[in-house]
Amino acid sequence: MFSPKRAKAVQEEELKSLVPEDGENGSESYVEGSKRRSAARDPAWDDKRSWTGNFMVAARYVWKENFRNKRNFFVGLTAVFLVVFSIALLQNTVDASPGLFLKLAEDTVGELDMVMVPRKTLSSGYLINSTDVSLRLSKEPSVSGVSPRWLFLTRMINKQEPNRNSSTIVLFIDSQREKDMGIGRGWPYPPLVGRSCHVSAALLRQLGLKPKVGQPVRLQVDFLSLFLTASGLQTSEAAFVQELVAKLVGESSGASGNDLLDSIPSFDPIVGRSILEALGVNVDAVLAGNFDVEQIKRQLSVGLDLTVEDAIEDSAGKFPKALGNVVIVERQLVTDLVNEFIANITSNAPENVDEAFKILGVSDPITRRLVLSYLKANFPAYFGDGTTRPNPPKFELDHYALNVVAMYANRFVDYLKDKTQIDAATLKWSNKIAEALGIDYPVSFQTTLIDTLALVYYLRLLLDQILLVVQVFLVGLGMFLIYALLLSDVESKVYESGMLRALGMEQYTLIMLLAIQSVLFSVPGVLLGLFAAFLAFIPIGSALSGFTRIALPMMLTPGAISMGVIVGFVMPLVSLISPVQRALSKTLRDALDVYHNAVNDVTVTITKLENLGISALQATISILMVVFGFVIYFLVPMSFIFLNLALFFNIFVTILLGMLLGLSLLAMMLHPISQRFSVEAIMWGSDRRVLKGLVLKNLVGHASRNTKTAVLFTTCIAFIIFAGSVFTLKSKSLVDNVKTGVGTDILVASFSSSPDFAIDESGMRGWLEEYKRSKGAEAGILAYSFAAFSINDLDELSWTTITNLAEYPSFGCLIYGVEENYLDATYDQYLVVQESDSSVTYSSTRSGRKDVVRSLFSAPGGKEIWELEDIKIPPEIGTMKYIGNVDWRMVPRTNLATYNESVTMIFSEALRTTLSVNTKTPIQFTMRIISAKEGRHQEQTVSYHLGHPRAMVSKMPGFFFSSYSQTSQANSVVVISMDSYYKLLKLAHENSYLRKERMPSTPPKRALFIRLVDDASFEQRDAIVNGLRNFIKSDRIQVTDTADIVHATDVAVLILNLFFNIVAVIVLVLCFFTLLVSFTSNVNENAWEFGVLRSLGLSGAQTIRVYIYEAMAVIIASVVLGFIVGSAVAITLTLQADLFSELPFQMHF
Repeated sequence: MFSPKRAKAVQEEELKSLVPEDGENGSESYVEGSKRRSAARDPAWDDKRSWTGNFMVAARYVWKENFRNKRNFFVGLTAVFLVVFSIALLQNTVDASPGLFLKLAEDTVGELDMVMVPRKTLSSGYLINSTDVSLRLSKEPSVSGVSPRWLFLTRMINKQEPNRNSSTIVLFIDSQREKDMGIGRGWPYPPLVGRSCHVSAALLRQLGLKPKVGQPVRLQVDFLSLFLTASGLQTSEAAFVQELVAKLVGESSGASGNDLLDSIPSFDPIVGRSILEALGVNVDAVLAGNFDVEQIKRQLSVGLDLTVEDAIEDSAGKFPKALGNVVIVERQLVTDLVNEFIANITSNAPENVDEAFKILGVSDPITRRLVLSYLKANFPAYFGDGTTRPNPPKFELDHYALNVVAMYANRFVDYLKDKTQIDAATLKWSNKIAEALGIDYPVSFQTTLIDTLALVYYLRLLLDQILLVVQVFLVGLGMFLIYALLLSDVESKVYESGMLRALGMEQYTLIMLLAIQSVLFSVPGVLLGLFAAFLAFIPIGSALSGFTRIALPMMLTPGAISMGVIVGFVMPLVSLISPVQRALSKTLRDALDVYHNAVNDVTVTITKLENLGISALQATISILMVVFGFVIYFLVPMSFIFLNLALFFNIFVTILLGMLLGLSLLAMMLHPISQRFSVEAIMWGSDRRVLKGLVLKNLVGHASRNTKTAVLFTTCIAFIIFAGSVFTLKSKSLVDNVKTGVGTDILVASFSSSPDFAIDESGMRGWLEEYKRSKGAEAGILAYSFAAFSINDLDELSWTTITNLAEYPSFGCLIYGVEENYLDATYDQYLVVQESDSSVTYSSTRSGRKDVVRSLFSAPGGKEIWELEDIKIPPEIGTMKYIGNVDWRMVPRTNLATYNESVTMIFSEALRTTLSVNTKTPIQFTMRIISAKEGRHQEQTVSYHLGHPRAMVSKMPGFFFSSYSQTSQANSVVVISMDSYYKLLKLAHENSYLRKERMPSTPPKRALFIRLVDDASFEQRDAIVNGLRNFIKSDRIQVTDTADIVHATDVAVLILNLFFNIVAVIVLVLCFFTLLVSFTSNVNENAWEFGVLRSLGLSGAQTIRVYIYEAMAVIIASVVLGFIVGSAVAITLTLQADLFSELPFQMHF
């Protein structure tokens, strides 16, 4: 080994070799030569040559040093490479992610940018001339194409087994035109030819059919449903049939108030009656209101025979998934069939009219003669006695479209931007279309895809915030690693720096040396990082492009490149500040002292009070408080006022990261104690007796040096725990939001506010009972339950209100009726009861919640339960009210009857503060009954009722409840028993203008909830869904399978989990290198301690174990504290998320 003097001599020789010699004999020193040359040169030129020369000296020194110490160069280069690579790759992936969210929205509602629906006017009717729309938009460059569509409910029948049939949606499209427009980019099925159709795979399984074998089916088209779909009316089918028949037989009383019926041309009464009766319609019975709607629908239906081509496994954006079973038919087939029918009619009128009658099933000779005479009188050119007839007219189905789809030419550019830009582009595009069509053109625009993108935008915000967290943390971690590396380099080369300064190197040259060292990390690190990110993105981009069917560029985006370059160059330069300060703080004497050790420094600084000024700590705290004040008092309110959610979440993330770092720093106060416990836990046997004291003293002596490593590792562990909790929480919240919204495994619901579109309770209940009986346990059904419409959706009522006994304030409410087993058939784990009636004994649900719904079916107990301390006679409920000049009459009921017939109910926790109510006080609600109605004029009667609260809830599956008072004024939900609901319905019916009509035997049902076993298979769910679709009679009724929706979120969950795993690996790698640099620097800096310990009698193995125990104590203490800090921040985040979801606290890791 070299002695200190010999080591110093060797270093001097090496350093001298780096300094260029001047003079002929080289006898001058570097300083003397510089002085001699500077006297003979121009000062400006001398400054330039001096700077260039110093730069070259520094560059040569750094270059040779990197070859001599390859490990440090490799670690620094790797740090820059990893940070640049990860940030550039993540930024590029996030920049490409809008295509993924667009695909998720398209899979949900279809790849339909704009759907034009008829706007009902007296002149336009209820259909759209697609040809005219296409012509008007042909010169608009922002429209890539226009295509008509026809969608309505029908029934498909297996012709080989007619008893196997099911209701379905039929969709007539122009496949080739839609393909050219880009509708259904991933649609794998070819255009249809002839009488063929594509059918949903689930429907084929239900009907026992197979694709591609030419099996025959029949579509039974219900014209009544078709008319209602075309009109968009909310009227009942029975009322529509009566008005239609009256119109056809000439007994309509003038304008019906129904634009669709009024637009139908008048028929000869005899001809209309004859045709209807020939079709089997009992006209007199229909006019009298004594008829079966289903029978009329069958009589007014026509069959279309087709063969099955392909099984549709996925909608692929061709149509909304919510439609369920769909049959795709080419619109050209309908056009050809209609033109063929017209040609046959007009070619040889009398005979072919007879043939047409055969097709229609009209056999009565009188009816035939009447129709023929009517045609001859009104269409003499075709049905007259002449022999010369004109060519038959051509029927163009495109002139009678139910709706028209328009596609946006710039969709793959504008739809990938943020929400504000998407909204602006959509508004501009819709304005151009409106101008091209004409302001008064009779169509309305629907942009469902844009609305869905607005919802998906929140997922994009989530991903952006996660990226921000990762970027900030990775940059900070990379800076710390390079800082530790440069600092280690400075500390290990104190003597070298002193020699360079002794040989004449100025301080700025030393700074330049360290800067060049930092840049040498940056340049190759940035280049390699960006190139590696480019290579890594190719498979990611290809996968995204294949999934989204969007041609994504395989290059790095400008944002990714700029982020990588900025981080790669700024991060080392910022990390350079502290090492430069450390290098320049050494005096020349200390730098040349080879026995000097920085760890043992004791520094005393004397400063005059007049020169003290403000301390750096005070300045930092002051600036932070000013920044916090500006953020809280200006930026946060501004983000709310302008709905700038991105800014709000950025502020939130910054605060969260500050909280994480602050807790990590505070945790250092407990680090010494944690180290002591760690030593007690890991040291056993002889080492505990011999080495324990030495390890504890080392921990105390090296505390200042170990703190940097402890802070870093504590923060890293806290970040991993926190990030893992965030990813798991967000993944879980997606599922929770879906389940609380749907409420059960399978939901059949009417999305109309009119009870005329109620679900078929009798048919569905009967089928479910039979299915359970036949399948037994294999059915997989735990329970099912029905829920009624809101009571103010009924025709008898205008609205309902809820209030306290003081009748101030009062709010509108929605009163729903449910069955006793409602919580058995829903996700009862999402029920959150804030307060319940202590006088009631509640049974428990499957998840252990109080079954507050079942308690609604027990008697409230009469007026005795409301006897208050000072009131022996119950106060009178309801007073006569005057609103404006209208006299509100009250339903004649005694006060005692009101008390004895009080209604048990569940209402929102939000009403507690706004109405000052709880489960121990009664609540009052009113029904505004329409007692008389003529046109728009109504007379109303008020019915007052007393409510008996059984529970106040903030969450219930299938209904929207909240504990926030802000929601109480917007139609707060009230749940009552189905028995009470029917009594209220009966009371309203008896006092309404419909009192003379027959009252339904059961309340109209809005929804059916079906709970399945936890391990229900796809086949079980598919069989139930398809079985229930047989009883769907309107396209306003849909079947929702929660498992399908949850499965749709699996892509987002997979991305989040993959994202987290990649980030965790990168963080751990950076931590490894930082710990390597820190511990290596510590060992090198305290090498003399090894000799001291060896001289005291410790063996080499014991000496190594001392440092291993010390390192393990630091690491274990940091892991424990990091876990606590990360858990604390994760719990805070979870509590914040629970404020919005209002779900019970659950911690997820």
